[in-house]
Amino acid sequence: MKRILTAAQMKQADRNTIETMGVPSLVLMERAALSCVEELQSGTWNTGKVLAVCGPGNNGGDGAAIARILKTKGVDAELFCLGNPEKYSEGMRVQKKIAENYGVREVKNPDFREYTVIIDAIFGIGVSRPLAGEYRRAVEAICASGVPVLAVDIPSGIHTDTGEVLDAAVKARATVTFACAKPGLLFDPGKRYAGEVLVRDIGIGFDAGEEETPWYGSVEKEDLDRFLTRTPMGNKGTFGKVLVLAGSGAMCGAAVLCARAVLASGAGMVKVVTEERNRTPLFCALPEAMADFWKEDEPLPEEALLQDLAWADAVVAGPGLSKSRTAKELLVFTVQHTEVPLVLDADALNLIAEDAEILSGYRAEKILTPHVGELARLLHMTIAECQRDPAGSAGRAAEKYQACCVRKDSVTVTAEEGREQYYINTSGSSALATAGSGDVLAGITGAFAAKRQCEKNEKKISLAKTAALAAYAHGKAGEAAEEKSSASYVTASEIIRGLQSI
Repeated sequence: MKRILTAAQMKQADRNTIETMGVPSLVLMERAALSCVEELQSGTWNTGKVLAVCGPGNNGGDGAAIARILKTKGVDAELFCLGNPEKYSEGMRVQKKIAENYGVREVKNPDFREYTVIIDAIFGIGVSRPLAGEYRRAVEAICASGVPVLAVDIPSGIHTDTGEVLDAAVKARATVTFACAKPGLLFDPGKRYAGEVLVRDIGIGFDAGEEETPWYGSVEKEDLDRFLTRTPMGNKGTFGKVLVLAGSGAMCGAAVLCARAVLASGAGMVKVVTEERNRTPLFCALPEAMADFWKEDEPLPEEALLQDLAWADAVVAGPGLSKSRTAKELLVFTVQHTEVPLVLDADALNLIAEDAEILSGYRAEKILTPHVGELARLLHMTIAECQRDPAGSAGRAAEKYQACCVRKDSVTVTAEEGREQYYINTSGSSALATAGSGDVLAGITGAFAAKRQCEKNEKKISLAKTAALAAYAHGKAGEAAEEKSSASYVTASEIIRGLQSI
């Protein structure tokens, strides 16, 4: 598990390190500069002529220190300083003076195209309003130059907590950030402006606990491996039984993909409840599945459904279900009689967006897995509003529907019900943007929820972390599928096969 800090939390960690632990600010700046120089001399950058563009704060001080260290290593490095010198931070004032002492030249009106590398040290994590004046002009000139950029901590003009572009922002080839990642480096569009994100330890300590809010984190491969470990004494019943309610007469594929993903994700058994017309194609495509069937515009098979719901350790409802009258009756019946974790996806979410009373009275755990369009309908917001605040929109859905919410987008974020706790997913690629990919994620999530349900209490992780692990596994499976072809040609079935490689 990796911790991710907001701008306010990072500033507090910085203050604690300096004021409480006694580490001088200049020592931290020196270590930050050294970590950037190490990247610049890794062999992947042409450091023939380097320009450090420095703002008036400590981020600018980092830039001045980088230029000075490069100068001592024989690199032609220069400074371009922005802002009123009378308003420089103490760190920037001292580092600029040291750079002058070492003979680093300061330029006043540089032609950015003359340089082989530009160091963006204009603003760090503190900026929260649109850039203006000479700062904006410098950012625009850097972008227009086409010269590779190394950003210090975060690209100037990117909001640290949301990834929003504050009217203009530097587009970096790579970003060296300190202590831990920041949300704005992982959320779009900030992710695309940051380039490769390199987290470097410079001696800033921070509390890795989960009590502080908002809390951001990301799961890792080690977390997934630990969760998926099977006991050698288990059997198909103890590894999780998942009931999948999916597939109208025209959408059998959704049911097949979801159920196949359930089995490929470690569940011991799966049963599909689907429309009668899907009987033959379902059994031909997935002989491992059990099934029950309902018929459009006919009474539900309530006795069989009650037995199915009592059998399951987790339930997935919605993929390809349709919004027909009978489909809604099936969803309402399921909600009323389910006592295990319930994963709600696709048409289940669309039905709930139209009638939130469907969930009234449901007290068991539930996971919503909306893409951003479905999320906008659930919250009665625009898609643009949901995209501007990835974590906040997921959190609002979690609160409104008293559920864990997995907000699917180019960067998936999972919000926990009842507190500001968010998991930002770091796996995946555009290969996941293919028909049926969401059905696969719903199946993985159902399998993981069932496994968690079967765990002994002392071994249980939170529902939100379980859902975050499912999103991470889905992303890694997409990456594995992409390695065998290309992002443009990956299908949902290949994502399922990719689960074998994670």
